[in-house]
Amino acid sequence: CQHSGGHNGIHKKSVPILPEKIDGKGKGTEERRNQSEQGEFPPFEAFFLTWLRCHANSIPKKPRPRTSKCLEVRIRSLTDILECAIFVAMKALIIEDNKIQAHTTASHLSQCGFRCDIAYDGDTGLDKLTSNGYGLALVDIMLPKRDGIEIVKEARRLKIKTPIIILSVTDTVESKVRGLDAGADDYLAKPFSTDELRARIDAVLRRNRETRKTEPLAFDTLTLDPVGGRVTRGDRKIFLSKLEFDLLEYLLRHQGCIISKRTILTQIWDYKGIVNDHVVEMGVSALRKKINWTGERRLIETKRGLGYVIG
Repeated sequence: CQHSGGHNGIHKKSVPILPEKIDGKGKGTEERRNQSEQGEFPPFEAFFLTWLRCHANSIPKKPRPRTSKCLEVRIRSLTDILECAIFVAMKALIIEDNKIQAHTTASHLSQCGFRCDIAYDGDTGLDKLTSNGYGLALVDIMLPKRDGIEIVKEARRLKIKTPIIILSVTDTVESKVRGLDAGADDYLAKPFSTDELRARIDAVLRRNRETRKTEPLAFDTLTLDPVGGRVTRGDRKIFLSKLEFDLLEYLLRHQGCIISKRTILTQIWDYKGIVNDHVVEMGVSALRKKINWTGERRLIETKRGLGYVIG
């Protein structure tokens, strides 16, 4: 996330990377794509170009700038897109004993912005699923050491809420019922098209986001109720302002992710225009004083030059 800082690091040369230049018709697009494939771009820029190609249609196009002021607005807009791209990179786990199938699926998910881990047997897959914060898991049924149904059951028993899609060559009603009853969010029979897989993933993640909006959030002894607007740490009630509550909720929903000051200003507090980073520092300091009493573990960590993180 080191590239998610302010707009000072983005120069005028970054402007041609905007959506109207990535449709294969813009001058220099193919050359940049070849450079990325040959490893001449830094890893982040290569990832960003891939993400931008996948999501170009959803990004509103802006008119070509004619003044330095318009250019400044456009560059800031690109900075916001860069920060969004970082958080789109969700971790996915693929538990599949067929290595060719596993790598093919991983390649497809990577093109859509996922960072993929692969496990080739059930025990390894369950260990990864329960010890890492995955945003999605694709699980085969017929696996060495432990089958996919057992993995799903054990994960749900351990309160793992990661969305799980079962991928299996078995297309019977009985198998689908077993998988869904075990706690899977969806079931997709092999062979499947990549378009159908992407659509099902989108649907599962969309349902999961809607469900989790109302669930209490917790870390260590801190608990936040997004519906009731209550925050507690142990038996102690904590009273927060709206800005402090929104910031804490966002940090808890993105545990383990570094949240930049720019993201706090634009995505959480919805500030418009240029605001000094000192505003964020004061807000985080005030929140820390309320959730951390003497002797209690400090929950919000500062990553110098990057932002803030819980977890």
